[in-house]
Amino acid sequence: GSSTLHLSNSILTDPLGNPITSTLQDGLITVQSCVGDVSGDGHIDIVDVQTVAGRYGAVTGGASYDPRYDLNGDGTIDIVDVQTVAGRYGQACTSSATLPGVMLVATITPTILMVPPASLVKLGDLFTVTVWAQDVSNLGAFDITVNSNPTLASIDSVVLGPLLTSSGRTPFLVTQTISNTTGQVHVVYATLGSDPPGPNGAGALLYIRYRALVLGTLPLTFGSTQLTDVLGNPEPATTVPGTIDIVGDWQLYLPTLIR
Repeated sequence: GSSTLHLSNSILTDPLGNPITSTLQDGLITVQSCVGDVSGDGHIDIVDVQTVAGRYGAVTGGASYDPRYDLNGDGTIDIVDVQTVAGRYGQACTSSATLPGVMLVATITPTILMVPPASLVKLGDLFTVTVWAQDVSNLGAFDITVNSNPTLASIDSVVLGPLLTSSGRTPFLVTQTISNTTGQVHVVYATLGSDPPGPNGAGALLYIRYRALVLGTLPLTFGSTQLTDVLGNPEPATTVPGTIDIVGDWQLYLPTLIR
């Protein structure tokens, strides 16, 4: 359960004993039967997962923020908090947790990049960019933001790539937003349970399809990006942007023979 911690009869002074004006702020302490059991019913189920996932993006002071669901206490309910619960889905708090037999620790920093990093497309064409991750270890969740110029290309669709599910894990979409006003794609996926372990290596996280609207060079850059392992531990990653050159009709030049 939860209990409020009240401060009372508290006085601050400077080194000479002069009172310092201060305000008191109550705190909250929550005791859970185990990590991830936010409902306190003794097992971690979809109620716990959705209780946290439904508050994704909430920050301290916001209407939907609740410190009970900010599991790492950093002031933001993000993919780390969601995957911390989702990675323990199905566990009973009265029994020993079932964790993967082998937990791999990343020794190489993962990289998230566009594939291809640069390409050429025709005006008016639909084209697909792959958001590719490499050197991941025990991948459990991702939070990806991709930015583009909406005057040069519109966003047509976003599809989950095969990497997140390649080891047999069950994914669920936490949130997805597509804006052709700002040119931004924001996609958050998590996976359920601690077994099987998450995938290692490299593969496609997302496929984003665009339509070329205007001639020019389209920059594709990453905004806020986060990877976690299956238990919600952050895996810092580096990002590499890409570019798309939008051109007119292909021109075929033939040599001219002069006699």
